[in-house]
Amino acid sequence: MLVILVGLGLYFLTPLGQNRYWNWQTLVAVVPLDPSHNPDLKGVSDKCAADIAVQLAKSSEVRAMAPSIVSARDWTEMGPKAAGVALGANVVLAATAEEHDQTVVLKLELIEAETGALLWGKQYTVATQDQGSKNPPSILESLRTGKTPLQDHAQEISQEVEAVLRGRSYPPVDPVLIPTNPPRNGSGGKKEPSQKTENGFLPE
Repeated sequence: MLVILVGLGLYFLTPLGQNRYWNWQTLVAVVPLDPSHNPDLKGVSDKCAADIAVQLAKSSEVRAMAPSIVSARDWTEMGPKAAGVALGANVVLAATAEEHDQTVVLKLELIEAETGALLWGKQYTVATQDQGSKNPPSILESLRTGKTPLQDHAQEISQEVEAVLRGRSYPPVDPVLIPTNPPRNGSGGKKEPSQKTENGFLPE
């Protein structure tokens, strides 16, 4: 028995054991929200969420749910907590784009699915007009179709999320493959194995 305990202790002290432990425990769903019901703002939220999910998929400490699974429906009315439960995630990273006067605010909130507790938050502000251009393009159109500020900060965001989750323990979960119109309690979804594919995302 002593040999077994020592062996397990050494395993979890190694990088392989630690990575396996975190991959097993922490499932993050990056969920775009659209409280304004503005199609352009929703497009920005979707793109920002995808940028962050791609970066999180490279992490050895957390598992990332593929954007195509999350975007199967709009989770705005349900909210991040209920969305996390329905998706079978431990935590939700909610991404919201809001328009204020001449700026677009990209807001991120890391929320526990079980408790709804806010673990971390951050926001980025983008000016809505290019003063140096005679006919400036719509900032929403530029953000929706081009490069968002979160692409430049995706690695920083991923590292901060990892740091917040590193000291927390969650029960093991398997992600739910959500149909286009899933029941509100999240039941009936198809379970998928808990491992990453070659691109770093959970299997779809």
